[in-house]
Amino acid sequence: IFTDIKVLEDKIVLTLSDNSIVNIPFAAAFKLSIENNDIVYDKIRQVIEIPYTVSAKTAGTVVDVMGYDPYYFQVEVTEEKILVTPMADDAAATMMVVADSKVGLVSIVKLSVSNEMVIIVDPEPEDFWEDYVIDSDGGTIVANIVSNVEIDAIPREGDEEWITIVETKAMNAHTITFTVAPNTNKDFRTGRIIFYKKGTDRNIHSLYVRQNGLGPKDLSKNGSANCYIVSAPGDYKFKAVKGNSDESVGTVAKAEILWETWNNQETVTVNSVIEDVDFDDNYIYFATPETLKPGNALIAAKDADGVILKLGETLSGTPTLDPKFETFVNDAIENKLPYGIYYVSHARSMDDFMQEANWMNDTMYDLLGGIFPPLGIWWDMEVPSVCRDDVWPQLRDVIGTQQSWYDANKDKIGIYAGYSYFNQYCDMNELAYYAIPVWVAQYGYHENSLKAEHPELKHAGWQYADSYEGMSQDVSEWYGI
Repeated sequence: IFTDIKVLEDKIVLTLSDNSIVNIPFAAAFKLSIENNDIVYDKIRQVIEIPYTVSAKTAGTVVDVMGYDPYYFQVEVTEEKILVTPMADDAAATMMVVADSKVGLVSIVKLSVSNEMVIIVDPEPEDFWEDYVIDSDGGTIVANIVSNVEIDAIPREGDEEWITIVETKAMNAHTITFTVAPNTNKDFRTGRIIFYKKGTDRNIHSLYVRQNGLGPKDLSKNGSANCYIVSAPGDYKFKAVKGNSDESVGTVAKAEILWETWNNQETVTVNSVIEDVDFDDNYIYFATPETLKPGNALIAAKDADGVILKLGETLSGTPTLDPKFETFVNDAIENKLPYGIYYVSHARSMDDFMQEANWMNDTMYDLLGGIFPPLGIWWDMEVPSVCRDDVWPQLRDVIGTQQSWYDANKDKIGIYAGYSYFNQYCDMNELAYYAIPVWVAQYGYHENSLKAEHPELKHAGWQYADSYEGMSQDVSEWYGI
């Protein structure tokens, strides 16, 4: 019937006796593919995006990553990318990216992640027949193994301490049910179930079990809630979403314990219920003391470490209150958010500076009850009228006058300006001598150049961006005053 058979890269070509041709295309193999490009990153907490594809993907295909310490890496898998975030300068791991079809087909790619780059490592063929990945909590796995002989399934020596064979059934295929005990260590571990021809020591197949190391337990793994209950000491996390939904709470800068209680009349010791709390990668993390103290605690997600609010600006020669100041400052006080104030100066003379300083003092008394802003008072120096060669003595002296007014907070009256303004219009020696705080604006640069060039100054902050996650708002790194 067939006069010729050719096996090509993507099909088999059959030539029949009547010279007709039959093309039989190969079915696509189930395969995980990651482009073999070196991916370099240069700082911690930078998200590394690793695109991947799965050919012949089934409806139930799951892609997972294992082999990393969750204290050194945050890993998330999306439909098209693996997102790896190094959490420390010395973070390094060999990660296994596993695509599981859930119908007996598995494909694996190794990623070697160091503090310099991510590279793809070809796995040793003999190492991987079939792999199952499970988290640190452990659980039950049902594996389907195809074999034309009867088998005995036995954990590798030493692995029986945490892998237990529950049941083996043989019909058209072998169904192996086994349990994996919780992993109480931070390091991942690899176990092996060896399949022998029944009644012999002939090894005919192996199945590898890879279990992630112990990290914070995800309380929201099966759904978010307004309240979470823990019954054992340890590290925990939950998604920063509005309870019983997937709706984000918005931009979060930090998490904070608002209160703790022992559910009785006793005075609570601080951090006796919740020892520590943090926010990272859209999760709230918290830890209990080693000995769990029964009680309740309220954790809040906050939107910033602090805000500097515009108090006002001189318009048409008259100091003028910013129309949003009262709303913003009341919100900050209500939410116990540290705040400071800034004033956009238009001073053309010493008299103008004193008019602005007196107005600031009176307005603070009227609106803040005379309370000094915790993050200080800032002279915003950027409009043309204050960009003049004789401005420095006047600015220095008006700050000196304010320091005499607010003696207890005299070290919290500073200057906000761009990098070039400090270099062109301010006396660096006197800035350092009088320890006047400086807050510099310098966008799109890898460092605070003013701080690098003039470490002798009292640096309070560096405004490095004017947008955050698509929102138009200034963002600063705050060193403190």
